Amino acid sequence: MNLQCDLLEQVRQVLQNENIETHDNLIEFGLHSLIVMELVDAFSEQYNKEFSYIDFVTEPNVDSWLQIIQHEIEGAKNPTNMTSEEAVSDNGSASSQSIIENKYATSDNEEYELSNMQYAYWVGRQSEGMSAHIYLEFDSPTLRIGHLKTSVLELIQQHPMLTIQVSNQGKQSFANFYHPDNVIHVDDLTKQSAAEIQAFLKEKRRTFAHQKLNISQGQVFAISVSVLPHHKTYLHIDVDMISVDPVTLLTALEHLSTVYNSYNIHNNNSPHHNELSPPWHQADAKPTAYFDYLNEKKHNAIHSTKVEADKRWWQGRLDTIAPIPQLPRIAEGLRGEVIETNSLCHTLSAQETESLHAFAVSQSLGMSEILLTLFGLSIGRWSTNNYFRLNYPLFNKPDALKNVIGEFSEFTLLNIALSGQQSLIETYEQIHNELSAIKEHTAYSGIHVLRDLSDFTHQHEISPIVFSSLLDSKEIFSKNFQKTFGEPVYCVSQGPKVDLDAQIAYLNSRLVINWDIRHDAFKGNSATDMFNYYIHAIKAFVAGTIKTDDALTDVFHTLDTHLATSNSIKSIISPPLPHIPIYNKLGLTCPAWVIGTLATQEPLTTQRSETPSNTDHNMRQVHRKSDLAYYDDTFEIQQYTSYHSYIERQGCFIPTQIIADKIRRLDGIANVCVCYHAEKLFAFLIADSTPTLLINNYITEQLVEMLPSYLMPHFYQTVDEFPVSDSYKVDVDRLLSSYLSSNQLQEKAQFNSAVEHVIVYIASKIIGLAMSEIAATDDFFDIGGDSLTATHFVNAINQYFQNANLTIVDIFIQRTASNLGSLVEEKKPETAMPIATAFLSVIEGELV
Repeated sequence: MNLQCDLLEQVRQVLQNENIETHDNLIEFGLHSLIVMELVDAFSEQYNKEFSYIDFVTEPNVDSWLQIIQHEIEGAKNPTNMTSEEAVSDNGSASSQSIIENKYATSDNEEYELSNMQYAYWVGRQSEGMSAHIYLEFDSPTLRIGHLKTSVLELIQQHPMLTIQVSNQGKQSFANFYHPDNVIHVDDLTKQSAAEIQAFLKEKRRTFAHQKLNISQGQVFAISVSVLPHHKTYLHIDVDMISVDPVTLLTALEHLSTVYNSYNIHNNNSPHHNELSPPWHQADAKPTAYFDYLNEKKHNAIHSTKVEADKRWWQGRLDTIAPIPQLPRIAEGLRGEVIETNSLCHTLSAQETESLHAFAVSQSLGMSEILLTLFGLSIGRWSTNNYFRLNYPLFNKPDALKNVIGEFSEFTLLNIALSGQQSLIETYEQIHNELSAIKEHTAYSGIHVLRDLSDFTHQHEISPIVFSSLLDSKEIFSKNFQKTFGEPVYCVSQGPKVDLDAQIAYLNSRLVINWDIRHDAFKGNSATDMFNYYIHAIKAFVAGTIKTDDALTDVFHTLDTHLATSNSIKSIISPPLPHIPIYNKLGLTCPAWVIGTLATQEPLTTQRSETPSNTDHNMRQVHRKSDLAYYDDTFEIQQYTSYHSYIERQGCFIPTQIIADKIRRLDGIANVCVCYHAEKLFAFLIADSTPTLLINNYITEQLVEMLPSYLMPHFYQTVDEFPVSDSYKVDVDRLLSSYLSSNQLQEKAQFNSAVEHVIVYIASKIIGLAMSEIAATDDFFDIGGDSLTATHFVNAINQYFQNANLTIVDIFIQRTASNLGSLVEEKKPETAMPIATAFLSVIEGELV
């Protein structure tokens, strides 16, 4: 008898039915989980192989079981993917799953440079502990787990970029080995209750959405399957974007679908490559095609000339690049310890999608740019400033490399300027023209533009609000893909320095709007409110409620009026009377959490046509005050009483009271007043009776664990009492003037060691700041450092402290001269201090 006959006879005996054929669904003949377990145990003992219960329960017919068993048996006889040594598990014992040798890895493990975006992702992973990745979830038909595993391994072998590893030095190479269990994992939930399944899937989604794949070991692509009762499955896919950009990922997933289906079509254990359509098979492509592409770009004379020309263009307009939107965000360093990223999604109906498309065509307008314009309006409605920039990703993959997997994306900075008197179509045209202009100058990376902008503004610049259009990709998932793996039910991406990433795409001829939001970065429900406003604006545009020739003031008024009738988001836009309104720069009342200027109000008797420019839609006379304020979601007003009482950084208004509250917790402090003046933070302290030494070093050492470095005071001064104004508040102006004039203020903390002193000196030379402007507790990246200067910084430290062997990762983790000094002393306990002392004696003249 052959294997098929043996297997069929065995199944017939267990199920006690001689009429069973190899293609029959065994569940119809009484197969249940206990019988499957009995059979699998028998197969494992009979063939001396470890079989997965899930593989058999999800493919309940003899034909499929035969393929599973043959795959294991023939894999043992023909170990084409095995190394010369026996594969072992982590504990040293023989593993039931072979560790697969990567045919693309070279003997000398050749390393390659990262692209601009890859390097940015890697830097963000080191500095923020967050990976740039995409997580996708599909409600799938019953999947053949064995075929899926083999298909995933085939996909990886076809696309070597799905096996890259990134070293601590920021170099990429092909991993020498990869283990199937690191690529695909199966969770069996068939015995769980509905409540248990729901809880498990919710937690699995949260875990996958926030996980960091182990890219140092070549794990950049992971698939998991949740097997549910009644032959349902959920497919979970997580990809680190250091290996593949979002658009190219779609190509890889379509390829996976094609390979998987080729097994089913031919009912064989090997995919028929000659049956695969050309778009998915890239056997002719060199394994290093992506690396060759990066190298060609770097050394191509024509491209280099274009880069230099675009660099000059961008550097000539640095003073015109808008700041980031001043949204109700929580400043970095003051957010909670737990990162919370989630997505909000809305799908327009087919009719709404077609209406919007037809209108765009009839008016010769771009779909992406219409949606971008409405996005700009929605962000502007929640922004204190009406002139701001967005992060606009670009996917310019060369046609010659259309079948090559890799990270081909870039981004550019797009200015958005909103004016209440400008019409919607004029705003569209302005955005269209701006976008067209910057697309002509993308050879110079947006990462370099941000770095140049940081140098220009003397602060670390970011661009955390992103608008991504995938409309050029047509349908993001084909009908064939969805037939194979099901419809997408959830998608979220995460990335360092990104707080909101809005994406638009087509799915099944319908427009999908997806926002990936870092909720811990926003105050209250402001991010959700912005999303709802954006969806409302799109629907109003489709319905013709707002028109292209409407002035923006009227557009906002129409949208606000309609939203005021919605119970779900009622009172978001304007506080109920008799609250004093707060206005943004467009003259609109600010939503909850949005900072604007306070106003008094008086009724007017003039008619609408005679309304002067300094009135609002409710016919109230507006008298602007200089104080900034906002309402929280309970409509309690929070006010900044003077320009001394807050610091503005990266689009966030941070009350100095936050710093004062931290200092007040320290032993020996009775009271404190912190104020901001001339781009410096001043801390005035009143000591209590406790005999605590109130010196800079003591306070700084305590605060460094409580505050980000950019909120550390530059000067400290103890005083006996605070001067008080007529309104019984601390008179900050008198306090500042008395000590500024007498020059009594103490500067930042002095150095705790000669090693700290040397590292601050090195940092000052690398960044270009005077030593007096840098403290040992300052974050290197907050005082002007970036990924490029970090490389020079670590090289310089290793040059002076030879054999300390610091890596660039140490700079991202340690970040301050104080921490780096301790690390150097730890690595060179006997020689670090003598080296530093000798170094300081040599440069003593420079330090005076």
